[in-house]
Formats: sequence, C-alpha cells, structure tokens
Amino acid sequence: MIMRQEYLDDIKDYIRNMPEDLFACNSLGLSKESILGDKDLMMRLWISYQKSVEEYDCDPVYAFLDTMHEVLGIPEQLQSDDGGQQPGKRKVTVVVAGGMVTAAFTDDSDIDVDVIDLDDADMSDDKTRDEMYREVA
Repeated sequence: MIMRQEYLDDIKDYIRNMPEDLFACNSLGLSKESILGDKDLMMRLWISYQKSVEEYDCDPVYAFLDTMHEVLGIPEQLQSDDGGQQPGKRKVTVVVAGGMVTAAFTDDSDIDVDVIDLDDADMSDDKTRDEMYREVA
C-alpha cells in the first residue's frame, strides 16, 4: 500500500478535534500531544486508517473511530458521531454474558451507562432483542 499524506493529515485533524478527556480512556495512557508527537504510533494510526478507507471501503469517520479503538483502545461508544465535536452526555451500553465487565471512568466524565446482562435475558423475548440491538444515539 502506498501511503498517502492526506490520510495522515486527516487523522491528525481528527485527533486534534477530539476532547482531551477521551484520551484518559486510551490503553497506552498517552495525552493527545504525546500521540501526535510519537512518529511510530502515528504511523500505526495512519496505516490502520488508510487501510480501512482504501482497502475496506469504510466511511472515513467510521475508519477513524475504529482505528482509535483498535490502536489506542478508546471505546467507540465514548467517541461522538461527529469526531469529538458533540458536547453533552455520552451513552455506553455494556453487554455482559457469562462473566464480569469492569469499566473505569474519570470523575469528570458525564457518561450514562446501560448494562444488559445476557445471563438474565430471555432471548426469545422480542423486547429484549430490540433492547440489545438498538442503536445508541
């Protein structure tokens, strides 16, 4: 794959426009500035993003959200649909099946969490299925 500068520029712009508080959720514990200044990490983000757009024909916004999740571990649900520009409460749906899920949020996070426990769910019930597979706005 030939790396194209416009994809690197796009990913840098997306990162610059993300709220700083989202970077508290990344698996590497890096700030926005640290990520932008790390050439190796930016190369990984660039490759993942460009590959998603060019080879998998993904929407650029989706490709960015997926790249941030895959490379940095930032949950896609915490990222807003507009690349980090949407203020207000973020909604996270956690689906639990046969185990325990632990989530940690900073004190200043404004996050509403829904938990769906599949162990207690009646999968034959249409309402349960609709609840599990609804789109979160």
